[in-house]
Amino acid sequence: MVLGTSLMKTRLIALTFFCMGCHANDSIISDSAELDRYSLRLSQNTENCILLVSENNKEATYDLKLRPPCHFARNDAKILQTYPYKNQGVTSVALVIGGPITEDQRKKWNLHKDLVCGEQKQAILLTPTNLTTSTGVLEGGISCKNKSIDEKDFYYFAMQFNEKSKN
Repeated sequence: MVLGTSLMKTRLIALTFFCMGCHANDSIISDSAELDRYSLRLSQNTENCILLVSENNKEATYDLKLRPPCHFARNDAKILQTYPYKNQGVTSVALVIGGPITEDQRKKWNLHKDLVCGEQKQAILLTPTNLTTSTGVLEGGISCKNKSIDEKDFYYFAMQFNEKSKN
């Protein structure tokens, strides 16, 4: 019995040291998608969502202004929802949904408990030469992960990007 207790303590100490050696920034990927030649993944820290972008063995990280958890906006077929605005210099706009809703909001809007919804949106903007994120966030209103978002929100971010690029 004493030997068993001793072995158990040794294992617990070893497990503790092993876990301490784990990445301090362990992150869970909440969603992933492909946009043109880019591989996109969403992660988070305690305060905000993080967009991880891979292209041709290059990695980039963007701190988003959204509260976690975050997910890509997708249509009813669960395909990444995007719109092009070539007249605005934007090849494609995709949206990230964050800022989870409360149970009271879920009841008020009669949303099924399985729907992943939020009240914040931030854009991923693809141009002919690069990928970037919007500086602004749309707050309010409820958007759900696999329930298509009205195109006006995509257009809003394309217009903001166009105005910013003119200055």
